[in-house]
Amino acid sequence: MALTRLQRDLDRPANRQPNRSGIDFNTIQVGYYLYGADEIVWVKWNREGSRKYAQVLEVDLYKRTGRWVYAQGLISRIAGLAVLTAREAARLGQKYGCCVVCGRRLDDEKSITAGIGPVCASRLAG
Repeated sequence: MALTRLQRDLDRPANRQPNRSGIDFNTIQVGYYLYGADEIVWVKWNREGSRKYAQVLEVDLYKRTGRWVYAQGLISRIAGLAVLTAREAARLGQKYGCCVVCGRRLDDEKSITAGIGPVCASRLAG
């Protein structure tokens, strides 16, 4: 699902509505989170470094690849979620056939067995 121009425009800081959720976004750490049983969420800073936002991994099961897609309002649901561990990333990587950190297809035999590449595994908590 591609983002529309309107969605991109609404995401710009100048057009953002004030935080009405009552959540202190400063308490949400940058990183990868497990949302539900199989959804991966990536919280990161915007280009200006002025606010955090969340993207969800959209997996193409046919191509065994993934891409990160902005999910409006998702940042407000991150509070209380568990940080994605290397073990969970490996389980989901084996399930989807792609790395759940970078979205690349797993082709190397060791990476397929591990469910994640060595570079991306080093980015996650135990």
